[in-house]
Amino acid sequence: HTAYRRQRQMCIRDRLYAQENLPGAHAKHHAEFSKPGFKTEKEYDAHYEIPKTHGNPLSRKCIVNKQVYGWHPAWSGSSYKQYDFAILNHVGYFAYEVDSKTGGYTTINHWRETEIVTDAHKSGAQVELTASLFGKKHVTELLNNPKATKTLRDSLLSLIKLKDADGICIDFEGMGSANRAPFVAFIDSLRSDLLAYNKNASLTLALYAIDWGGAFDIPGLVPFVDRFIVMGYDYHYSGSPHAGPVAPLASSEEWGKHSVTTSLEAYLKAGVPKEKLLLGVPYYGYRWNTKKSSPKSATEGAGTAVLLRHYMKSDSAAMLEWDSASTTGYLAGKHEGQPQQLWIDQGASLGAKYELVNQMGLGGIGIWALGYDSGTSKYWDLLKKNFADCNASNTAELAKEYQPDMPPLEGQTSAERNTWNWVWMLIGGVISVGIIWLAIRYM
Repeated sequence: HTAYRRQRQMCIRDRLYAQENLPGAHAKHHAEFSKPGFKTEKEYDAHYEIPKTHGNPLSRKCIVNKQVYGWHPAWSGSSYKQYDFAILNHVGYFAYEVDSKTGGYTTINHWRETEIVTDAHKSGAQVELTASLFGKKHVTELLNNPKATKTLRDSLLSLIKLKDADGICIDFEGMGSANRAPFVAFIDSLRSDLLAYNKNASLTLALYAIDWGGAFDIPGLVPFVDRFIVMGYDYHYSGSPHAGPVAPLASSEEWGKHSVTTSLEAYLKAGVPKEKLLLGVPYYGYRWNTKKSSPKSATEGAGTAVLLRHYMKSDSAAMLEWDSASTTGYLAGKHEGQPQQLWIDQGASLGAKYELVNQMGLGGIGIWALGYDSGTSKYWDLLKKNFADCNASNTAELAKEYQPDMPPLEGQTSAERNTWNWVWMLIGGVISVGIIWLAIRYM
């Protein structure tokens, strides 16, 4: 028992160190995909070959019954021009990158120039400016400097006023238990500033999948925060010693006791109200070089992020095997003699997570990250299927058996299909009115 406790304490210590000091998914993707030299969204569009059009679902007749939140990172360029904002009712623009010494920013990533707020507002969606800060040293430095936190609050408020935005999202990764009290004080003050600006302004907080060190004082934060998004991914991350599911749905003997389900249950137990709790889901996976091709093999070097749009374009898109223990798809094979494994959430595994959100009665979901699925409408359709009531024409489409791993349809776009739906509805209406008029005329 003593040896077990010692081993468990060492495990928790190692996990805590990783949480506070090693980059999480948001920080890792920022380091990999952000290009500091880029000055415009068009540069990202060209560099990442972001599609200009792909058949926007146009769900204006849908009524969304959950909160569907998504982060739009600057490196997704102008992909928001194709977002279905009628389904996506909240967006976190990523990011205001915080200078921990001053509270000012190192960059705001085209916030002044982007048209995302205007486009979102046309469909009734709201946009928050995300403040990001990574690493224990930087988080501690900021929160222990009242002048810097005041500068940060003032700067954030000034920038959301500039764009007529709707609120602020805080994504601080590197929080530890020593930051609990100063973080609550900061959030309290930020809430007061937002209320002074607009009583309807919103405040969102990103939470670790597992709060190893008790960094977040949930009861202290609940009165000030509108939604808590659990970053339900990176249970296996780029630096994991073994390949495995990025976001296992439930605990299992194969993958251990920590999972999306146990994370949500832990935060509910800690005091987050169901309606304020959102599950963050990954629109990405990881590919590792491994010692063997079999699942749970030891990795050789860091994994590489694979975005859904990369996966959809690949020859392996229809070849994933299904891991029932984690409710996740994976691909194991060799490349030039080197064993590799790809673990990624796609239609079937994301759909299972959406079902879990509905079963638990949670507030909704958060997506990391928008634009990662550019080039297909299938993931918008999946959101509609799980979180919206749509008009008759859309409902008929969604009622069809969902094929989670089929590539995007070619030919007519969703916009074209919706246009013809309305044409036929108009013709049918005219014919019906004519029949009724004739019946009355010759009675």
